[in-house]
Amino acid sequence: MQKVLFIAYLYPPLNCGVCRQSKISKYLPSCGWMPLVLSVKKSRLRPRYDESLLKDTESITVCRTFSFESRILMRGIPRLLNINPKYLQIPDPFIGWLPFAVAHGLTLIRKENIEAIFSTSMPNTSHLIALILKKMTKLPWLADFREAWTQNPFVSYPAPVFSVENMMEAAVMRNADAITVINDPIRIGLEAKYPNELHKFVTISHGFDPDDFHRTKRTLSQEFTILYAGSLYGRRSAEAFLKVLKKAVEENGELRGNVRIHFVGDVKSAQKVIEKLNLTDIVTLSGYVSHEKIFENMVRADLLLLIIGAEKDDDKISTGKLFEYMGSGTPVLAVAPPGAAAEVVEKAQIGIVVHPNDENEIKKTILRLYQEYKEKKLRATPNKKVVEQYDVRNLSEKVATVLDTITKNSRSNKGD
Repeated sequence: MQKVLFIAYLYPPLNCGVCRQSKISKYLPSCGWMPLVLSVKKSRLRPRYDESLLKDTESITVCRTFSFESRILMRGIPRLLNINPKYLQIPDPFIGWLPFAVAHGLTLIRKENIEAIFSTSMPNTSHLIALILKKMTKLPWLADFREAWTQNPFVSYPAPVFSVENMMEAAVMRNADAITVINDPIRIGLEAKYPNELHKFVTISHGFDPDDFHRTKRTLSQEFTILYAGSLYGRRSAEAFLKVLKKAVEENGELRGNVRIHFVGDVKSAQKVIEKLNLTDIVTLSGYVSHEKIFENMVRADLLLLIIGAEKDDDKISTGKLFEYMGSGTPVLAVAPPGAAAEVVEKAQIGIVVHPNDENEIKKTILRLYQEYKEKKLRATPNKKVVEQYDVRNLSEKVATVLDTITKNSRSNKGD
């Protein structure tokens, strides 16, 4: 079996943004590639852990290195000097991992007969580590982007920082042998910016793991239960949805005693809105729970809520949580604009899409779905062929195919 150095700062038991890489590493061995994961020992900047995630990586060799991370350096000093912290965080706050990861990665490559390099972002520091190792070893390299880098509409840079990060991104694009991204809008943006690298770009979306849902049986709930799983921050807000919910409750008072909405995750921003709208008896906030518990809640809910904003570039978002929703088999209400997320919901036929700005349609949809629940008619009728495409086992095969291709090309070039 061929070995790949798998560079992932975010990896179990860290509990934020780890599912894509943990699932790919879980299934790569069945596709002919054994990952040796290079990750961090302990993260000061991402200190939240979820031990339940480790079950996916029990058979994987994980090599963890030190990372220099200082909140004082990254946040305190910029505040003291009254400068933008991004000047000390190029390309991101995790740059202190780079020297340790490069040194350990080089040792692994020499010791373990590594045949390819895989790096995944965020953080983009992972790609800089891979870039250096690529230069030193000439191994074929696949760079995986879970979000855009300089074209990320949700990240702003001071002009000098943007210039430096642009150069870093360009170096990654030139030197990587293949580049995978999670959706077509990101791929199209990169193809327009780097026309000389068109042959490198491949879309491999997020996916779901059927293993996460087999242990939970669907049961008949006593209340119409709606679940939102994920985070609410920045432009992603539940306020507009909650205001419409308030109107639906006023129109049909029966909802107040028979509907329960659970927000699970980093959702504290919704608390004041819930209190202001007098919805505390309907809406509950649970904070972080384990992924295992979230998957159970998804299966047991009657409806899963997805919220995507309607501002510029929000149409490019295709959150990984959507694909976990898909795997649960529970119907989805996607409050989302036309774009990447809406396209997945409609193509897979896993639920209903309503535009975030169409308050009347959102209200009518809530009332209609409640009526379907009462009549025991609320269920998902997915397009199974489409859903199967997002099974992470199939997506891992695509990653393996890309690794096979760049490795074969590398050997051919050496032969020449």
